[in-house]
Amino acid sequence: MVKSSRASWIFVIIIIAFFLSDRVISFCLDEITSRSQIRFSKLYRGTIDASIVILGNSRGVNSFFSPAIKKRSGLKAFNLSYNGMSISIARDLFIDYLEHNRRPSILVLEISCLHSSDELINNLKQYIHKSKRIKKQFKQYNKNAYYASLLFHTYKYNSEYFLRTLYYLSKTDQIWINRYTINEAYYRNYSPKNLDRQKFNYIEPKDLKVMKEILNVAQRNEIEVRLFISPYLNKYIDGIPNFVSWKKKLEVALQTILWDYASAIYDWHYFADALHLNYEGSIILLDKLYEDGFFNSVKYPRNGYPK
Repeated sequence: MVKSSRASWIFVIIIIAFFLSDRVISFCLDEITSRSQIRFSKLYRGTIDASIVILGNSRGVNSFFSPAIKKRSGLKAFNLSYNGMSISIARDLFIDYLEHNRRPSILVLEISCLHSSDELINNLKQYIHKSKRIKKQFKQYNKNAYYASLLFHTYKYNSEYFLRTLYYLSKTDQIWINRYTINEAYYRNYSPKNLDRQKFNYIEPKDLKVMKEILNVAQRNEIEVRLFISPYLNKYIDGIPNFVSWKKKLEVALQTILWDYASAIYDWHYFADALHLNYEGSIILLDKLYEDGFFNSVKYPRNGYPK
């Protein structure tokens, strides 16, 4: 009987020690996250003071090189894009950005995030205690992982994104961009897959609704919006016959005009793959945007916004 009682107490002590260590380690990891220079940590730290904010998936990451934008236009830009970012995650991050930072003058939204899933939310679970929106979306997308994160706080940091948090602990992530070039054989043999073509067959009503929410939030805050299509490899865009009709449907639905640069860069040397520019390509694109007045302030609203 005594041995059984002693074993029970040992078990209880082990459980208490386990949860205490979990909370202590989680606190330390959160401190590391909060000090990191990675983009979303800076967002929730409230230290971004930019005139231009860029949102999108990996195409947004690799089309806009923030340091070069500042040098070319004189305007500070901050790239909040991230690989795999969906339109719903972009909306939540944009609203969170406005709650924690000074509002920008221009929001650039690279709209191919309409084709991204919400899987990125799994990587953002380390911010669920900082954002009610991220918390809600994470719970909806992955309920089991959500409850695991509430029970075991260190589980929130079990992600590829946290490794990037460590990598950018003492240096900016605004220089993150593709630095390589596709080879000639890749270019010569390339053609878009059927799955790529199917992306432009439709516009999901729920995604369209979210995009309208972004535009409405921007309008209420007097922020100009550039709905942007970054360049594709010419063999990709030429192989999407319904791209133009898809774009027109989107413009009609949103009652605005897209800044369409899908075919703006022809030379394959400026691409890392069919969907992404490399660093040199981003500089060529920046020159075109500057010449076209992309960063100029215009009387608000520019083209009108959906109600």
